Amino acid sequence: MESSDIKAKKSRLFIKPESVGNVTGYLLIILLTAFCYSSAAVAQPTLVIENGRVIIGNGTVLEQASVVVAGDSIYSVTQKPIEAPDARRIDASGKTVLPGLIDAHVHLTIPPEGRDSAAVARHLKENVPDILRNFLEHGITTVRSTGSYWPSGGELRDRIADGELEGPRIMTSGPVFTADGGHPATTICEGKFSRVNITGQDSYCSDHLAEVVSGPKEARKNVRRLTEEGVDFIKLVSDSINPPVQIDEEIVEAIVEESHREGVRVEGHVYEAEQMESYAKMGMDGFAHLVHPATIPEGQMDRFANFLANERTPVTTTLSSILLFAEGGTNPKDIEAVLKGESSARKVIESGAWEATAFAEAGVPVVVGSDWWSGLNVSHPAVQPGAVTITEMKMLRWGGLSREAIIKAATVNAANALEMGDEIGTLEEGKLADLIVVDGNPLEDLSVLENMEMVIQGGEIVISNLEY
Repeated sequence: MESSDIKAKKSRLFIKPESVGNVTGYLLIILLTAFCYSSAAVAQPTLVIENGRVIIGNGTVLEQASVVVAGDSIYSVTQKPIEAPDARRIDASGKTVLPGLIDAHVHLTIPPEGRDSAAVARHLKENVPDILRNFLEHGITTVRSTGSYWPSGGELRDRIADGELEGPRIMTSGPVFTADGGHPATTICEGKFSRVNITGQDSYCSDHLAEVVSGPKEARKNVRRLTEEGVDFIKLVSDSINPPVQIDEEIVEAIVEESHREGVRVEGHVYEAEQMESYAKMGMDGFAHLVHPATIPEGQMDRFANFLANERTPVTTTLSSILLFAEGGTNPKDIEAVLKGESSARKVIESGAWEATAFAEAGVPVVVGSDWWSGLNVSHPAVQPGAVTITEMKMLRWGGLSREAIIKAATVNAANALEMGDEIGTLEEGKLADLIVVDGNPLEDLSVLENMEMVIQGGEIVISNLEY
């Protein structure tokens, strides 16, 4: 068996021979490869989680199995006895081990008050560490930040990657591409967004959170600049609903083409079915929200779902945005009414959940994302950072989506949508050891995800309620 360290080093070590001369280059590759194999040969299991139910994430479930970790990677997943005398051992009897969860739609760097550089810096120092810890405590080991103050979002990502700050690994866009008059330039940045406790126009916000483009040439230039600055992907907003401002299609096409030329994906904040279909044909890589059902012609849901399935275009759910925005996260009673089925907003969420089910059954890669904002004053426990991701998963059941499909949406589907499927999303040999242990079986009851016993990120135990 090829150890995880070998796989990790082979995948992360690539040298172009022409960069150092053909003979020297090939010799260097041979020597470095030999070094990787020799050093990896002595790698030994460091952690064994045994006797548990293991949800691999690819449809396979193993009973009375073990997940073996070596360093930061998964060494093996097996039902056979494990000989690892020097490894720490954790008894997972009666518990379930599954991949670390992913929230594919959050906003981390927007402060609850103020939109200038000082407010953002204060937010990152005073609020964000606790926010990140809350995500980890709920088993969220990776998040995608779909619209962040830039470059603060990239700096936050890098601090976590460098070990300076504890938190879920972050994939982040920079400022959001939008048209003149579009979101977020004329909503958040002008204080017109409900639930955000800021007023008045602010140039810092419009310069660092929004990327207003008026033509294809400008759009391409800005894509190149942002990819050079280090964004992980590009996000654009073309919204026919709130506010009703759309980007010209030739500009959208330029953004998609230039992003792909630069090697990054494009995520679209789009609600209208006709737009989504057009953008998917252009090659847009995913959509940040479900489609507004009123924009799908009567009797066309199956055709539309099959189209997205054939394009393999991921769609993120964001049902929680109804709780966070429409029902006002500042009022716990409003949120509780929705969760108990005592509010009209419940039917809106159920409609979205049924749509997600129709998409998933057609083969669309449905992805869990909460649309959680750090700029909101949320008080109900169900919509706190991390908890809101579990709430999102539970609400998807309201539309009949199977628990297995929901877990896939928060793991392997999300990993693929982030273009990280080779590293995370399933418990397979050689992947990063991001995994969680819960008390009970989430395939029977998703609420056991609220009973987080242990969270492991990159082979490190970051949260534990178990003795070991």
